[in-house]
Amino acid sequence: MSTYCNRGLSMAAALAATALTASAALGSIDGTVLFNPYLFSSLGTLNVTSGTLNINTGTSTTAPTLSFGSASYTGYINNQNGMAEGAANGIPYVGVFDFSSINIGSGVAVNITGTNALALLSQSIANIAATLSVDGSGTEGDTGGAGGPGGFAGGNGGSNPANGQGPGGGGSNGSPGATYGNLDTALYGGSGGGGGTGGGGNGGGGALDITAVGSLTVANINAIGGGGGDAMESGGGGSGGGIILSGSTVSDSANVFAYGMAGGHASLGAGGGGSFGGVGLSGTSNADGYNFGGEGGNGQILVQSTSANQSTSFATAGIFSAGGVTSEQIAQLEQPLLAPSNIDFGQVRTGTTAVQNLSFQNSSSTGTVTGQYTPALPSGMSGKPGTFSLAGGQSSTSTISFAPISRGNYSGTVSYSSNVVIGSVAITGTAVGPVFSANVGTAPLTVINLGNTTPGLAATFDLKITNTSTDDVNGTNLANLTLESENITGPTANAFYVVPLTQNVLGNAAADSPLGNSTDLSIVFNPTTDGSFTDYLTITTDQGAPLGDVGQQFTYELTGTSSGTPTPEPATLALLALGGLALLVVRRRKHRV
Repeated sequence: MSTYCNRGLSMAAALAATALTASAALGSIDGTVLFNPYLFSSLGTLNVTSGTLNINTGTSTTAPTLSFGSASYTGYINNQNGMAEGAANGIPYVGVFDFSSINIGSGVAVNITGTNALALLSQSIANIAATLSVDGSGTEGDTGGAGGPGGFAGGNGGSNPANGQGPGGGGSNGSPGATYGNLDTALYGGSGGGGGTGGGGNGGGGALDITAVGSLTVANINAIGGGGGDAMESGGGGSGGGIILSGSTVSDSANVFAYGMAGGHASLGAGGGGSFGGVGLSGTSNADGYNFGGEGGNGQILVQSTSANQSTSFATAGIFSAGGVTSEQIAQLEQPLLAPSNIDFGQVRTGTTAVQNLSFQNSSSTGTVTGQYTPALPSGMSGKPGTFSLAGGQSSTSTISFAPISRGNYSGTVSYSSNVVIGSVAITGTAVGPVFSANVGTAPLTVINLGNTTPGLAATFDLKITNTSTDDVNGTNLANLTLESENITGPTANAFYVVPLTQNVLGNAAADSPLGNSTDLSIVFNPTTDGSFTDYLTITTDQGAPLGDVGQQFTYELTGTSSGTPTPEPATLALLALGGLALLVVRRRKHRV
């Protein structure tokens, strides 16, 4: 049976009070967790079975620490979405420790110190058999007692007594503080009792949140206000603090206390009790002249679970409370950040650009995921660094481009860090394309010498052009080579010409190409005069460009010489033959005469 109590001096009344107050109809989803374990990076596994576990919750500027034996961890400072403003509104900073799982054995002594409230989070189950206490401190002097971690101190006493700290701090005139806050909206600590002329007020109970994605089992959890002793002291009692227990199920065999304590008594003036979930009591006096500090008010306890029957099981388990205890059903916690998937561009033709989106998404309905990402990409891949801040359901998209200029495999990463997880995304792609080659090579201005001929007698050279790419493109045209044009320029361009190609698209050398991968370009040298001739052949291809576009050019130097008697054209030879025949006929006629 669980024991949930908010008042120390009224135990009999507490036992008779309503066991547990549900904040809405049983079985309805009426609450959300304040600290989603998935919104923080896990510190690993916390497993402590013996010895002492020291937890310092830190301050608004000092990171919290947790240690046992030789192990130590540094947690996170959380400002509760910017609401933590100290005593002005009762919302403390929180020292957060997030683990993949939590187990604290019953034999472990847990020592919790620090100014901030405490949040222990588990991304799976949490089993805490040890006692966790964030109680306020009592005092027996003029200095007000310290609040528990996340709670507020009592007011100083003496000749100029002060009110208790916190929004519900007890008055130095003996009046109680006012109630404030709701654990559904923020994790609150308790307020301090007012100081009196006879002594300082007592500290308010602290604030503690234990949230697990899976089941939560606890044994003894305390956030009790500080109380006065029997010494000559009249400060008011501190109010109870705030406790949140959240999990898929929460054990109903626990003792959880967040009650206020009685003030001290003295022959001088008494301070009022601090308040939080319940109103503290005023300072009083009796016929013997003794003044009693007012009793601190109740704290608040919130129990959350995903089970529709959890509220019912608590309400019937004999839990007692004088007020301020709430049970509600919550939705199952979700991993809020869907880490972006690796990006594989597959095969991309050189000279073209492919673009893919890199997306970060907060898939949960609550909580904000913030972070940044930085690309580390090779030449040919590009992306810009950036940041993101994603509320529930929001996403952020950046683009990664792959524009290769040379064939081969490319790989890079995009590293990201957030308040949820740290990781990296692999960026990969393969650049494919044609490879122009020729039987004389491809060096710029490679010389093709067509030799010596006589004017009118043509010399021919076959330039064998081959697409030697062996990229396996699965039958696609990504590695095809298109011969766009062949142009001859130079001072003697009329001496050279090329025979038009019958095939200007070449497949690659891979076996799956449906096209042949080579062709012959016939270069003809046909001078009409004696001399030396030099011209230039430029072959324009789509290598390094989209298929069919203008890409890389290859230029060759064409040379040749011509000397000797010009060789007549065939038509000229025919005329000469006819002329010779006519001359022979005339001669024969003359001979007969």
